Amino acid sequence: MMHRLQGMTVRTPASASNRPIPFAPAEPLVQHAFADGTGSIGIPADWSLKVGGGGSAVALGPRGGAQVSYNMAFTGTDPSNPRAQMFMKIASPLQRQTLSLLPYTGDPIGSWKAMYGVLAQKLGLPRPQIQVTSSTPAGATGADITGTLGTGASTVRFIAHVLLMPPNPNGMWTISDSHIFVKESELARQGATAKAVLDSVRINFGALVAQENAIRQSFQREFEAQIANDRALDAARQQRTDEALASDRAAQEGMHRQAVAMENYSLDRAVVVDTATGAHSTVDSGFASTLVRDNPNYQQVPAADLLRGVDY
Repeated sequence: MMHRLQGMTVRTPASASNRPIPFAPAEPLVQHAFADGTGSIGIPADWSLKVGGGGSAVALGPRGGAQVSYNMAFTGTDPSNPRAQMFMKIASPLQRQTLSLLPYTGDPIGSWKAMYGVLAQKLGLPRPQIQVTSSTPAGATGADITGTLGTGASTVRFIAHVLLMPPNPNGMWTISDSHIFVKESELARQGATAKAVLDSVRINFGALVAQENAIRQSFQREFEAQIANDRALDAARQQRTDEALASDRAAQEGMHRQAVAMENYSLDRAVVVDTATGAHSTVDSGFASTLVRDNPNYQQVPAADLLRGVDY
């Protein structure tokens, strides 16, 4: 890393020795533990720690002259993914604004540059001019790169380690970005310090794994609770449906029974029951009156007690 940084230094004017301007010695560092216990990073007294947790860190040098980032994750969403397209159709405007729509190309360098372009756009800044001057593959999906950001007096020199992870089923892919950004005007003064800051990162992998497991378990509990809630809602909906159907059937049954009772009335008929046998008979009203009067075993059946399949 130091060799690459020294190769990025500005040189003395041609009238001088044309040798690289030497780096100032690295400033003393004070180690700062991450609040979640997943690691620590050392920074000088005049630097500020902006991110420290989840196994990641971002530290800024004085006057905005340098930035050190370790294992920061940026996520893109491939707009060609069918699930991503479906989500975009139902997502709220706020949800859509949180997405970084970028195709997954499998190219870590191109993806890294494109991601910074999207981040700048979200911040209302001009798209950064990124010039990669050298690159070395780092595994199947990673790269170590050097280059510049911007032009003229605002030029920033960078060294970055980029790791590109493939998309999940929802089309979301991730870049892990560790870098040193140093303004060209601050390179000789802060270059060695920036390298020392990055080298000082210490990760507590046990705590990090525990945190990741806790996050996964939290998501799992939330997922299971959502499933249980959905099942309860389904059961409640089914119960309401069953009750509504039962009520409708009862209403239809009552209307059918009442219609038969009205028909019997209009045709001067009545239904009698032999209380000894339980047999129902539909007879004319006069005969029904005679049966009920002369035989105590017979009773006239009210309309509400007519039997389906027997009296109608």
